[in-house]
Amino acid sequence: VDADTEPTLGITWADVVIGPFRSRKRSYGTLFLTAIFNAISTRAAGRRPVHIFEVGAGFGSLPRLVASSRQRLLALLPPTDVQTYVVLDVPSVIDLQSWYLQRTSNNTVQVRNWPPSDLTSWASMSRCVEERCPPLWPPLSPEAPLRVDLVDREHRDVFAHAYGREHFVLDDIQRPHRVLIAVNSWHEFPPSEYFWYYNMFFTGSVSSMAADWILYVSSHEWGSAAQDDLLMGSGSRELFSKVFEHCS
Repeated sequence: VDADTEPTLGITWADVVIGPFRSRKRSYGTLFLTAIFNAISTRAAGRRPVHIFEVGAGFGSLPRLVASSRQRLLALLPPTDVQTYVVLDVPSVIDLQSWYLQRTSNNTVQVRNWPPSDLTSWASMSRCVEERCPPLWPPLSPEAPLRVDLVDREHRDVFAHAYGREHFVLDDIQRPHRVLIAVNSWHEFPPSEYFWYYNMFFTGSVSSMAADWILYVSSHEWGSAAQDDLLMGSGSRELFSKVFEHCS
């Protein structure tokens, strides 16, 4: 994932750096994605596609990094086939991510701002049912750009419904590996917001979006003991096991 050059768009001091510019954010992103893909390739059976969901994606550096490395990931043995990257964020940051990805991706991403026209009203949904609209997440060919769905808070329940409806019929051999990325984001939410993601991705109690893998980064200095206990302590019901841990 670290074979290309980092874009310097918006980084005012990048032109005075000797050699290729490398931000700390990119270095961390490379570490996080390497840990995820290594875990999947060494512990997961079969060759199912990968769908990544990120809670709070900053300006979009991780989806851009995944998109730029998609062909190289497919060339691995076994291949890692990332077909969908979903960003869940607030509207103003979604606008920034869309702007950034469309200017730095070099045609390696297909950005979709939610909701699509077929899901904007009951009338459009009814028409889609009657006309049998094509699936929103069809398999991607190896040469296709990465599908990036940008979903704001107002439309996330519509997204969850559409995603669940299309994927709940798939068995464990067909359905994609689902990865949740939450880097210094999830643990910052108040309980009412925190538990939306918890019920969607951690327990899967209200959706067909339960994650198979979670990359979670938090700061204990921010008072995240209760949140961390729900994921990794006595409150977790042992739904997940740790495969990588780093504390600093």
